[in-house]
Amino acid sequence: KTFKENDVIEEKKDEKVQGWSIEDGKTYYVDEIGHRVIGIKKINNEYYYFENDGSLCCTQKWKYIDNQWYLVKANGMLKIGWYHNEEGWHYFNSEGQMLTGWQEIDGNTYLFTDKGVITTGWRNQNGWRYFNEQGHMYLGWKYVSGEKYYFNYRGYITIGINEIGNELYYFNEQGHLNKQEKWRKINGEWYFIKSDGRLKIGWYHNEEGWHYFNSEGQMLTGWQEINGNTYLFTDKGIITTGW
Repeated sequence: KTFKENDVIEEKKDEKVQGWSIEDGKTYYVDEIGHRVIGIKKINNEYYYFENDGSLCCTQKWKYIDNQWYLVKANGMLKIGWYHNEEGWHYFNSEGQMLTGWQEIDGNTYLFTDKGVITTGWRNQNGWRYFNEQGHMYLGWKYVSGEKYYFNYRGYITIGINEIGNELYYFNEQGHLNKQEKWRKINGEWYFIKSDGRLKIGWYHNEEGWHYFNSEGQMLTGWQEINGNTYLFTDKGIITTGW
């Protein structure tokens, strides 16, 4: 062919097409502007990690990127969800980032260490909490090692007298629910604790005589009016009879 003076000669460019490619046994991904992807890239709703040369990671490894830990699987994808190793259980969010600190997952509350491992067993942090073998923080009534506890809405054990479900209960210094009938003097007031841990309310009779406990479980002494009747209780809380 003979070229004329004004003919434009177009040079064929070696353009890279977006998508996956394999060269020399390594897998690459070319982005929308024709560059090989390096680092983390979301492709078709999956997250992948590419090495500095653009090749897809092909060995399982931990990567620390922008103050976040990731676990790259042998297929190059980031781990999402639960992962267990010799340290314990870890959790990776929907972007593959390892979680630390307090987290709520599927309705359960977990405490992850700085290394991303779930906390199990007892944990003292301004009060005692308990996490079971799955790392779930206990709430409400629970048994641990044969003892019954009540864990409040923040997960702390209950100590002393507490109202739960319109009932007053007594828990000892370790948070154990009382299991035997006993008298307790607390802040100058006498209480009678039943074997189910509840405080006695109302009339109570023993070998000494009749006692009365108000709505807060406190034993009454001195002059008292109850249901329209007037009583005189001794210092030991026993009603006076006779002259």
